[in-house]
Amino acid sequence: MSNIETGFAGADIIGNRYVLCVIDHEGKHPHYARGRCDTVKGREKFFASIPPHTPLMIVESELAVLSLHLLGEASVFIQKEREGYAVWEKAGVQRGERMANFAASILHTTSTQIPLTEKQQLQLLEMQGRELERIQRITDSSLSIIGKIQDESATDADVSQAFENEYQSRVGQLMAETEESEEPSPFAEDDASFLAELYRLLEKVH
Repeated sequence: MSNIETGFAGADIIGNRYVLCVIDHEGKHPHYARGRCDTVKGREKFFASIPPHTPLMIVESELAVLSLHLLGEASVFIQKEREGYAVWEKAGVQRGERMANFAASILHTTSTQIPLTEKQQLQLLEMQGRELERIQRITDSSLSIIGKIQDESATDADVSQAFENEYQSRVGQLMAETEESEEPSPFAEDDASFLAELYRLLEKVH
């Protein structure tokens, strides 16, 4: 994205109502618009509140499809509910105004992303390696429990562990790490990378 002066927009949808947040090119001075996303008047207000050429992040919805059609693929970034907005909500971002602001802030952060240093790349690979090991442990445990269920030797504890494995596989490492609130930030204060900025965004909403 090269929209240095145009600002960024984020939108959240709850039921049949939307919340739109527009921030400036520095990621500051948020302005909000609210309305119905299932009426012509409400949609007109939505698009009238987005300055020309402003990148928009929005949760998957009919309004998102309409945005893609009217604003163009280059300006609209659609996030899946379960893989984006729901995950951010679990991490502590409240739906509505705060979520819309968060979505706009992610676009701003992404626009200023700089290449990772060699050290940051190694840290990222290490994190990915730990996550793969965690997934493998869950998989091995689940396969063992399935075997016990098939030969009718499973206990109540095994069944409980099966549900816990399912939960852990859905939640992922992000939630596990955010629960460890006493740990210091893994990024230096002057680190301007995308991962560092996203970490700080999540820190702000708690």
